[in-house]
Amino acid sequence: MHYIKNYLLLFIFLYSVSSFGQEIGEISLKKPGRSAGDMAAKKIKKAPKKIFIAEFNIFYQLVYADFEQSREGVHHGKTSATLTVAAPDIKKENLKELTNKLYKEYTQNLKSKGYQILPTSAAKGIKNYENWEIHDGGGLNEAQIKGYVMSTPDDYQYFLKKVNKKGREKKGFIDNSIKVSQQLDGVLVAKINIVIPFMKDSESGASKSASKILGGISKLVASPDLRLTSSSVASGYANGYSTQATYAYSTGMSEQAMVRAILKDDVPIPGVFNDEKFKAVVVTQLNQEYNTGAYTIIQSTDVNASNVQMAKCDSDKYNKGTYEASKSFLDASLERLYSFAEGK
Repeated sequence: MHYIKNYLLLFIFLYSVSSFGQEIGEISLKKPGRSAGDMAAKKIKKAPKKIFIAEFNIFYQLVYADFEQSREGVHHGKTSATLTVAAPDIKKENLKELTNKLYKEYTQNLKSKGYQILPTSAAKGIKNYENWEIHDGGGLNEAQIKGYVMSTPDDYQYFLKKVNKKGREKKGFIDNSIKVSQQLDGVLVAKINIVIPFMKDSESGASKSASKILGGISKLVASPDLRLTSSSVASGYANGYSTQATYAYSTGMSEQAMVRAILKDDVPIPGVFNDEKFKAVVVTQLNQEYNTGAYTIIQSTDVNASNVQMAKCDSDKYNKGTYEASKSFLDASLERLYSFAEGK
């Protein structure tokens, strides 16, 4: 009887966890091939079980900002609105812990498959990194993408071409993975980037169309949408960043291969933020002063565009959800690498 009672309690517990736990969206990668950016992917099986991790960056959005300016109509002047939403419950110290944990488990996965991870110093002196500098990881860089913090692992170093006055890191406009692999005698070169926004544009298409036709109205609407994004996020230079993992191999012109794990769709992380909308609206109205025959434009706002609005979230669920989604992506990227490396 006691056994039955214990099993029943265990069943209730497991049911509660599955019913009320976070349901992270499914990881869906683009099919291998040219559309995914692959290049002679089957040749990856010729690469030695040595890997150089040239990039490992996770971008966490902390502030969402959008700007809109309306056209000038016949009876209306131009308007502009700015919507800024911050997420104060996302703690920077937790982001460092998340990044470190993900990197540790990612490298452990590689080691479990027999891969040797080369130290950054192994690439010092190669032609492609001539005049580049080795930087220590563990930093939180807020200059790389507006509104985001870029986190790198503590136990990690990487090469940089330049850091500008604002702190933005420069690594060149063209992916150098193939050249780096060739100059390191054909070891695999990995570049990992994960981008996690927490807001999205929520203004309907009809509302946007009406604003454009009428003129004199600037309207911005956004709502929380925590996710791994499949879209590229502008960084101010080059092509921006998106969630993807790249594995390159080369020993020369005839021996080159590239395997990419790129998200086909966004991976939602639900149940973290409150379901609400944030707005900034600026409207101009025509007012006729009959005593002078002149027209005066009056500007009115129902949201002060200069104020930062706050999106509240459950900090623990944020940490758990972003970790699980990111780990699922990293695991999926390695499964794709292993599949080609083992000739499957």
